[in-house]
Amino acid sequence: MREILEETGFRVKVDRFVGDYLPINRLAKRTYLYECSIESGEATLSSETKGVCFFSLEHLPPLPPPYPDWIEDTLKQLPPLQKKLNSVNYYNLFKNMILHPILVVRFLLARIGFPFNT
Repeated sequence: MREILEETGFRVKVDRFVGDYLPINRLAKRTYLYECSIESGEATLSSETKGVCFFSLEHLPPLPPPYPDWIEDTLKQLPPLQKKLNSVNYYNLFKNMILHPILVVRFLLARIGFPFNT
């Protein structure tokens, strides 16, 4: 909740715990996914946020792994799950390096401790 407030300007409440995602390699880290709803606030940028936008599910921009998996898992409305982050792998990293090189470079820099939003 604190991270969402810091990065977006929105106060949220946690509606449910979606899952616990385990890394299969050094590209990812353990991630806990929660479904939240906005209670108050307004879109605000931070040093970690380049923009805040809302999209319908039918008009999402291209998303790198694991975001499509997380959205799919959230929409299933299942009890909390625990699964491996299989989509965060070296094959997808290479594929996305060709398709979205700037995103991959930013991802890799953030992984080694140099996040930026320019």
